[in-house]
Amino acid sequence: MVASRRVAACILMAGAAAADYRCSPVLNDTLRTRLSLRSCEHLLASRCGFQNTLVEAPGSCAATDSDMPPPATSFFPGTKASELGCIARSSTFGRALWCLARGVNTAMELFTGVGGGSTLLLAHALSAHRPGRRGAPRSFFTVERHLGNAYHAQNVLESVGIPAQVLSLARPGGLTSSMAALVKEQPGVWILHGDVFENLGVFEALCGAIGGLDLVMLDPPLDMRNVWPLLEAACKPKFLAVHNANLPGHAGWLPAHLRRQPGNRWYEMMNGSHPSVWERGVRSWSLMGQCW
Repeated sequence: MVASRRVAACILMAGAAAADYRCSPVLNDTLRTRLSLRSCEHLLASRCGFQNTLVEAPGSCAATDSDMPPPATSFFPGTKASELGCIARSSTFGRALWCLARGVNTAMELFTGVGGGSTLLLAHALSAHRPGRRGAPRSFFTVERHLGNAYHAQNVLESVGIPAQVLSLARPGGLTSSMAALVKEQPGVWILHGDVFENLGVFEALCGAIGGLDLVMLDPPLDMRNVWPLLEAACKPKFLAVHNANLPGHAGWLPAHLRRQPGNRWYEMMNGSHPSVWERGVRSWSLMGQCW
């Protein structure tokens, strides 16, 4: 019970730090945000055997509750979530991502995949059973071009009590005016089905309706060089998570690019790596924050 209270208190601290963060040499909120996030992740790690792997050892993590994310999940017969590369609560990145998302109101993920990894962690962190910052509604948007994966993700989320709706994108704007109104009026978890590269207007349409994004999670198979400028301009995210940052042709260029910008306002909150499940070596990640 004491450990659970400590985790809950630390999550509130991390959420408050993320919510109230300002760049200030007097308040030193950059340091406060970093320390709160690391402390939250550390306490979750203590409830998960201090693992840093996508392969969660049986019985090593505490039971799922509002202050403990669920395990990575796959409903494909004979296939474990780790075999699909799903980000898990048994990894430092999975826990840090969950802690960060607990303190925001809106997030978008590119891309969903099968939905049993980062999608599940983010949806759980942003699930509507906990009020958003300052009472604001909370919404999570994840984009997936394969319809089968989108419905698999919906099934995964609903298996842990998180309602999710699948909405097909409409070319070329991504969302029609009525669709944009719908996601604004019905905050929650939305799985946007479609190819984002053929629906680049989705960022302007979505963020024009909901007022921007707090957090963007990137784990794409492409480098996103033509997509990020559109997303950043339309949605102005305050936080960025990048997975597989060390893989060629992925989004690993972005954290360094942001730190090099004139008048730079981005900083790195955490980084690390975990063993790859597919080859010898590691997969690295970065969590970025922005002063605003």
